[in-house]
Amino acid sequence: MAEAKKSTNKSKPTSTETAAKRASTAKARERAAALRERVNKVPVAGSVNKQLGGFVGFLREQAVVGLAIGIVIGSQVQTIAKALVADFINPVVALVMPGAGDLANKVFYIHRPDAPAQKFMWGDFVSNVISFVILVAVIYFVIKGFRLDKLDKKKES
Repeated sequence: MAEAKKSTNKSKPTSTETAAKRASTAKARERAAALRERVNKVPVAGSVNKQLGGFVGFLREQAVVGLAIGIVIGSQVQTIAKALVADFINPVVALVMPGAGDLANKVFYIHRPDAPAQKFMWGDFVSNVISFVILVAVIYFVIKGFRLDKLDKKKES
């Protein structure tokens, strides 16, 4: 059993193996430097590299990735807020309001003698305003709760 353990242990690389790895790494670096030099000799490639570097810098400095994550999370919160309004708030308000149907279906008509009646869907508008207020409240409390408003102040100082 002792012999089996010895065979599974990794032995340290020899000096020739280490030298071979270093030589291979040095060759890879030389090839990469030669490739960079050839790419930079092409007139358009140099400006593309600068623009690409500028773009990557912009992504890092302006927190674009954080903004993208915020947009995704915000759209999901919006979906939840709309579902809350449509499935819970509208039916409750419909119980209090006179007439049939939920809040989103509340309408009134304006009639003129020489034109067809115009339909104003005020219930749908009020429903969307409620969704907006819920969405803004959730975003406000998330920013305050996680103290994200303090991050920008730290960056400025």
